[in-house]
Formats: sequence, C-alpha cells, structure tokens
Amino acid sequence: YIEAGMEHLFKKRNKFVHYVDWGLGIKHFGGTEQFQLGDFKSQGNFNFGSVFLRGAIHNIAQLNRYYFIDNAIGFNVDFRIYGGKDNQANGKYLSPLPSNNQEKLVGQLYYALGFGFKVKDGLFFVPTIQTPVLTFLQFTDTNPGHRWFNSRYQPVIFTVKMAWLLPNKGCPA
Repeated sequence: YIEAGMEHLFKKRNKFVHYVDWGLGIKHFGGTEQFQLGDFKSQGNFNFGSVFLRGAIHNIAQLNRYYFIDNAIGFNVDFRIYGGKDNQANGKYLSPLPSNNQEKLVGQLYYALGFGFKVKDGLFFVPTIQTPVLTFLQFTDTNPGHRWFNSRYQPVIFTVKMAWLLPNKGCPA
C-alpha cells in the first residue's frame, strides 16, 4: 500500500472537523480459503492490486503539545488493475460451492483511528489503522469485507502517515 496526497486545514477552528485529506495510491490484497470435507482438503489463494482515490474528514483530540488522537471517516473508490484470477475457475481450487468474487470497481466508507505525534513544528507522524465499514458500490449487504471464493475478508490497513505542513502566506503559524 502506497499513497500520496494532501491535507487541508481550516483557517477557522471547527469543533468537530479539524481537517480534510485526500490521496491517490495503489494497494495489494491477498488471502487464502481452505475447504475440508472429511479427508478431502483443498485450498484457493487470491492476490490482486487496485488503484484507489480516497478522501476523509478528520477530528483531532489533542492529548498534549506533542501527541494527539486522529479519528477519521472517509470514502475510497478502488479499481482492480491486476491479479484477481479465480483459482476455482482454473481448476486449481476444488470447492463444491461456486465462487462469489467482488467486481473490479469497489466503493467503501471507512473508519480510521490514529495516534499522532509531532516531531517538530510542521512535521507530524500518524500511525493509523483503517477498515471499511460499508460498501456502497456493488452493495449486497451490510458486510464491508472483500468477497472472494465463498468467504468475506475484512481488510485492516496499517498506515504511517507523514504530514509535512507548508504554511501559506497570511495563515497563522
């Protein structure tokens, strides 16, 4: 998973929304499903990569001058660009149930929780965990996990965001 983007802080302080950010990137997912019935065992694997566009609204809970908690709700639109071959259709995975794989285009609402720290004025690092909470493109039910073979896989993405703030003229420090 790699991403580049920008964040936009507001000149006027807001009680709930402290900044918005957006990014464009690529991410890779992989997983395994195992099927066993008596002595018969079979295993299918999947790997695929998607380009994505992401945006989020953030709320900061300042703990002290150097540490803060970053909550965000956002959306992402992913488009699969490689992988995603169905081992079951190729005869490499022998499950009696048909595959139910996700489409190439997926849109999701996600939640992210981060613990940020200030290295120096204008430079911040925010280790974050992020997971989808609702799929809004190809909606089938409320489960936001990736559908592959006969299973759902709930992605949990660990991110380390580096924020390097470049002040505009006329903005407070």
